[in-house]
Amino acid sequence: MLVGYLQLLGMGVLHRKMQKTLFYHSVNVLH
Repeated sequence: MLVGYLQLLGMGVLHRKMQKTLFYHSVNVLH
């Protein structure tokens, strides 16, 4: 139960990081 929660939390953090990098990349491409 706890392991699954940690996995979900880790995936959420990874997803957030990926979104940030994608956002920065798109901004760099636009500018």
